[in-house]
Amino acid sequence: KPAAKKPAAKKPAAKKPAAKKPAAKKPAAKKFTAKTKRKTNKT
Repeated sequence: KPAAKKPAAKKPAAKKPAAKKPAAKKPAAKKFTAKTKRKTNKT
């Protein structure tokens, strides 16, 4: 039973970062685009 409880506890923790990933990915993608544009301009 304790072993089964461990993975269950890890599941919600893994879900938390997953939910944060899309929000973090949006700004990151925007920053990446800006960086790529700058690099292209410099090159």
